Amino acid sequence: MNIEDIIKQREDELSNLKRDDIRPKDIPKVKSHEYENKDLSEISSLRSADLDNLKAKPVIKYLLMVNDKEIEMKLSGSYESMPPLYVFANKSNDSLDIVLPPFVHEEKYVFESKITFTLDLGNQENIKYNINNAGIMYVKEREIDERYEQYITQSPFEYFIKVDKKCDPFVDDYFDIVFTYENNKLTPLSLKFKPKYESDTITKIEQSLYSNYTL
Repeated sequence: MNIEDIIKQREDELSNLKRDDIRPKDIPKVKSHEYENKDLSEISSLRSADLDNLKAKPVIKYLLMVNDKEIEMKLSGSYESMPPLYVFANKSNDSLDIVLPPFVHEEKYVFESKITFTLDLGNQENIKYNINNAGIMYVKEREIDERYEQYITQSPFEYFIKVDKKCDPFVDDYFDIVFTYENNKLTPLSLKFKPKYESDTITKIEQSLYSNYTL
């Protein structure tokens, strides 16, 4: 088969490809008859309604609960892995007022209650995760676990608490949180979350991301 035949074959394949074959499942279909015998302003109005429906797709609020204090987080990125690892930052730089004991490097600290992470999906639907009720204290000037150097060594703060929940990602969910502490304020700096394999949570987060990217 020469190059002309290959090109023609490819053109034939594309011409037979239906639009629905490449349309993402969450994008609302537009019926062609909706636009028949309508002027430009009416068509524009219909398309605006379609986009409004798309904007109404899942908007998730990510809520971190520490000692009964709710702090909203924002999704700031992700790592391509299986399952994916999502990275969150403090949305409004909110802090928790708390007086901690003197920091001792790599000493355990126990919170008043278990830290939780909730995906608020709206319509009174949410997914809640129990993480841990204890963390490890870190002092910036001491030797730091290399996994946290990017947060600790580049931060102006002196004291940190790391809370994690290690697990087998195929059977449970993984969490890793870094807090800063200064002037009796505990502030979430970073939260990493890896849902367990084939979790419905992955689908909901990815749908939310897709809605944002297509607007």
